[in-house]
Amino acid sequence: SFKPFKLLKKIYNSVMTKGHKVIAVSEFIQDHISKHYKNTANKVTTIHRGVDLKEFCPDKVPPHRMLKLRNIIPYDARVIITIPGRLTKWKGHKVLIEALALLDKNKYCCLIVGDVDKHYNYYLELSELVEKKGLQDIVIFTGNLEDMPAVYMLSDIIVTPSIDEEPFGRISIEAQAMGRIIIASNVGGFKETVKDNETGFLVPPKDSKALSEAITYVTNLTEHRKYKIMQAAQKNAELFSLKKMKNKTLSIYKELVG
Repeated sequence: SFKPFKLLKKIYNSVMTKGHKVIAVSEFIQDHISKHYKNTANKVTTIHRGVDLKEFCPDKVPPHRMLKLRNIIPYDARVIITIPGRLTKWKGHKVLIEALALLDKNKYCCLIVGDVDKHYNYYLELSELVEKKGLQDIVIFTGNLEDMPAVYMLSDIIVTPSIDEEPFGRISIEAQAMGRIIIASNVGGFKETVKDNETGFLVPPKDSKALSEAITYVTNLTEHRKYKIMQAAQKNAELFSLKKMKNKTLSIYKELVG
């Protein structure tokens, strides 16, 4: 039974609510804390995680950085779908693979970015599913890639199909900051960071058909519509800058020591 484990975890996590102020990384987490821990409602403040917009900026990624990655992407004419992040089950890689199986294989290439060695058993599961669906020629396990801004620039669509609640979901902000179109699960922090049909698209979790339809929809958008979404996405990302996060955090500290 997982009940004793869940109880211990709750007791352990309760330490974080003992301070005079508690910072939550999203409104979703703030609601979770208030719901599960008594007398915390007045303590908790949401300060969204921040992204360094100087690093995640299209103008700061010169062509030679993207050229370095070309050896792992053998397709120039295809729509490049990228799923960045840890290779863990709750990130929804299998949902994306199932969605890809519903699409025209000649149109797409998918990059699964993440450290394979640290999660080798799960990687084997994913590889087996890719082979079962006949997607070996279009799904590429890139391993860990350090230059994520360049990866975003090479991608047409960023997908984060998490099957469980995301506490925040930094990838959605990084993608929007880079002017990429994001398709994310309609869960947790993504509901705060992605404005559906305006700065990106939200789909039901664990629904490969809905994800495939969203990918097709984005692929068929006019260039003008894509440009409008990218503009709105970059403006939205400014609300989640590292600078804003630091300033808000410092204001909490000043309030406590003042």
